[in-house]
Amino acid sequence: MTEGTGEESVIPAKAGISANGHVLRSHDYYVYILCNRRDGPLYVGMTNDVVRRISEHRLGEVPGFTKQYRIHRLVWFEHHGDVDVAIVREKRIKRWNRDWKMRLVAEINPCWDDLAVTKLGMPHLERSPPARG
Repeated sequence: MTEGTGEESVIPAKAGISANGHVLRSHDYYVYILCNRRDGPLYVGMTNDVVRRISEHRLGEVPGFTKQYRIHRLVWFEHHGDVDVAIVREKRIKRWNRDWKMRLVAEINPCWDDLAVTKLGMPHLERSPPARG
């Protein structure tokens, strides 16, 4: 009770905490597909900052597969408001065969344009020489 009023006091829920104590993780998350050319390797990733992450891929700042094979063309991405949903979607797409991934891209990007340029406003990248093994 609230002192002097005779009413029950209401304790507001903490931001980001559900009634059962679980952390609510709602934000902006993106699942994306990169390639270096249409018939080249595909990379599926997930991020909470698509502009920053794609910039890192484009600059070769992400060690590993995308840097080794110069995979930096953003050909597909989708937004999610919940990190758990985005993680499940990324893992599911990673398990898909190549044809399914290619159809997913072709549905929204039939010309396989670099969406970093057309949708995110990033500059065109100059062609880079093939990666050396």
